[in-house]
Amino acid sequence: MIDDKEGWAFSQNFLLKTQDSGRNWLNITPAGIQAILSTIPAQGVSSFEIKGAFLDGQNAWIAVPGLNQITIFHTLDGGQTWRDAKLAVSAPQEIYPIQISSFTFLNSQTGWLLRSTGMATGHEFVELYKTQNGGTTWDFVAQANQNASGESIGSITTAGQKTGISFRDSMNGWLTGSTVGNVIFFYRTKDSGLTWGFQQLSIPTGYTAFNGSASSYPPVFFNNKTGSVPVYLGGATPSINLFFYITLDGGESWKPTSPLISQTNSFIWDWLDPSHGFAAIDGSNTIAITTDGGKSWSEVLVNGAKFHQLDFVSPMTGWAISDKSLLQTLDGGENWHTVYP
Repeated sequence: MIDDKEGWAFSQNFLLKTQDSGRNWLNITPAGIQAILSTIPAQGVSSFEIKGAFLDGQNAWIAVPGLNQITIFHTLDGGQTWRDAKLAVSAPQEIYPIQISSFTFLNSQTGWLLRSTGMATGHEFVELYKTQNGGTTWDFVAQANQNASGESIGSITTAGQKTGISFRDSMNGWLTGSTVGNVIFFYRTKDSGLTWGFQQLSIPTGYTAFNGSASSYPPVFFNNKTGSVPVYLGGATPSINLFFYITLDGGESWKPTSPLISQTNSFIWDWLDPSHGFAAIDGSNTIAITTDGGKSWSEVLVNGAKFHQLDFVSPMTGWAISDKSLLQTLDGGENWHTVYP
């Protein structure tokens, strides 16, 4: 959601928009998406995944993968009209569509797209592209690849599986993922994605990143100084341990907060600002809430809910996808009601 009234959502391969807090949804899918989907062989359709970047209620981009190019749809009027641009790739696919790992816009002009080009044991190869004109044209920026001799080429590490990228500003960005090593996968660029260097995150006593038990996800910045990055770590006993690492200096240093622990499924989460964060075990009926930046968490049991996605626009107002319904809270997660269907 963009605010307490307006929001965007994907439903299968359709793009929807609401202007009444989620009670009604209008199909605003660009006409060309179904034509692209029709070019994918039947065996590859299950791998077809659209990515979206939603700047506000008017500006949005949709990245749609084909076999030999990615089509970027862009609207300036809230989805009433769309224009498109093409991003051709060097090695076309035959069956499976191009895999888009991450798609993000910093403002109306500057955005990045990360695509996966292949995998090997313990490695993933990627290409990074950047636009500086609102998605009209895209420039190749960096890669993680191998030459014919198996030697790594490019400024992005080939090691590990990548979970995404995010940028604090036009120069500073982070690449996250998981690796079979004994460290948290966390890489930083200071030159808009041209070069990347490893940034170490400390591991709290009693937890481990051993043998791929750590996974990091793209940071969210609330201003130029404060941000949060989610990290899963292994523990002494079999469990799923989610930490939020917080920065107060623009990403120069990060400190872990109190962990959330699950014995079953992984977590979903949404951070609103430096103080307010929300999380839940995927499929559970309990939401964890912090109002002090992750130092402490309180839990609220919501009868009948099965949380799968969270989205807050203020400390009080938020939405959750619960199986086949859309829920809303107006009191910070204490109580929820169904708004759709």
